[in-house]
Amino acid sequence: MHVTTPGFNFFLYDRSQPVSEDSPVWNRKLPSGWNYRVEDTDFSVSYGDYFTAVQSFLEENNHQILREAVSLQSRKNISPDQPLSKNVYLEKHGALYHPSRIELIFREETIQFVLNVAVSASGRKIIDQEYAALTRLCKDLHCPYIPAVYGKGSGRAGQGSYPMFLGQWLEGFHEFHLSETSPGKREIVVWDMVSGNRYLSDKQAKQLYRKAAFILTSCYHPITFEHIFPWHHAAGDFVVGLQDNLLDLRLITVRGYSSLRADNVDINLQSILETMLVFFLTLSIRMRIDRLDGVKELAWADDFSVQETLNGFFEALETMPEETTRGIPLAECFEYYLFSMEEKNLLSVAEEIVDHYHTQVIERKIIQENIEAHIACIKQGLINRHL
Repeated sequence: MHVTTPGFNFFLYDRSQPVSEDSPVWNRKLPSGWNYRVEDTDFSVSYGDYFTAVQSFLEENNHQILREAVSLQSRKNISPDQPLSKNVYLEKHGALYHPSRIELIFREETIQFVLNVAVSASGRKIIDQEYAALTRLCKDLHCPYIPAVYGKGSGRAGQGSYPMFLGQWLEGFHEFHLSETSPGKREIVVWDMVSGNRYLSDKQAKQLYRKAAFILTSCYHPITFEHIFPWHHAAGDFVVGLQDNLLDLRLITVRGYSSLRADNVDINLQSILETMLVFFLTLSIRMRIDRLDGVKELAWADDFSVQETLNGFFEALETMPEETTRGIPLAECFEYYLFSMEEKNLLSVAEEIVDHYHTQVIERKIIQENIEAHIACIKQGLINRHL
């Protein structure tokens, strides 16, 4: 079965910015993401290289990955070989990838995918690990909060080869970040390129932190100690969907999924609770760190985020299936364990965690400035849950 439709159309962000070999931008260099690193100093991939490599990947083996993805995602009986238009929109210059939105327009419906393209050294180092983690969480653990993935390979342009993978596009979901709306006041801004940016209400902001904690805890395995790490609000790892004041949240990237402990750890209630404490404290600290408007200085979220992190964390524990928890009432056990620890001991564990994860110097500074008050918020949050 052969594709008879014309080639791909290329765009920057939207239809108003088409790109072709005759465009001035074709030979310009792609910008790097905000966390530009030393190993990327030879970053010299052009827009033309990028789009050529994307087309090369999508056309590989008679569009095999694309055809299989259409068959998996389409809700109707359509032919994956006969789109009326095949459009590629370069969406973002991210921390690790330069993702594109792939749009296939059929008579029956329009189908969209995300194509994560690694052109930098940092992206190339992580892409295989991320694809494996997403595959495991989607196919083996049936996690509903992350995008499905459909295939991985490489695209060629000139002498270069660029690894990339195709995944589910989350329509109607947008990146968000803390934003300083007035001196001393921070709100969460949602980047919506279509309807315009908007700010979350206080109630929606609380839901966002609760849902983020719920998602990450749902993906934590209390027996094998496997967890999603690293993740970061500043990198846009979560996206939010808003409809009629209802808030939905998804995690769009999983850079790693591995155990917090060595393989030879005895699995007993003590080791389960001790490791869960490391997971929870790490979760609670990282939940508070973002970058103002996604690109400015680091920011520390307000205290209410701690209460919502607690709420989402325990909600996830309470809904874990028995085959995952081995029948242990984890929420009840861990709450008692956390209650029983003095603030100074929690603070000591939290400081060890920060040192262990080799946090960047600028992040370490903001954590150290706030960690003591943060632990006090956790203890108060536990009390609030029973008021």
